[in-house]
Amino acid sequence: MDKETGKEVIIEGKPVTAETTFKADKSEGTVEVTFTFDATALSGHDVVVFEKLYVSTGDKDNKKEVELTNHEDLNDDGQTVKITDVPKDTPDISTPVKTGDDTPILLYAGIAAGALLLAGIAAVIYFRKKKQK
Repeated sequence: MDKETGKEVIIEGKPVTAETTFKADKSEGTVEVTFTFDATALSGHDVVVFEKLYVSTGDKDNKKEVELTNHEDLNDDGQTVKITDVPKDTPDISTPVKTGDDTPILLYAGIAAGALLLAGIAAVIYFRKKKQK
């Protein structure tokens, strides 16, 4: 609700709403509800979020939702969102940090081939010395 006008917030011809389904495991707690909408037209306004809690009754074929409680207080500061102007001087986006290894694969292949060659030479020397004894 727009706090100044007391009217429902309408964006692109539709009221702004959000819902979250949850299963309560305690008698008290919180649940996060995310609203996604273009708020540029509401710049400088205060918007108040109204809450309604529904409970599902019946089985999966005959499901019915009954309003259990609501919280619709236009003057509740805890449910008021202040929508501010978008800053005109936004900082430039920094260059992303480069991650990863740029070493060419041929370097690793060369090191592996050199190690294999040295191991082969060492094996030949070892077996020749063993044969001479």
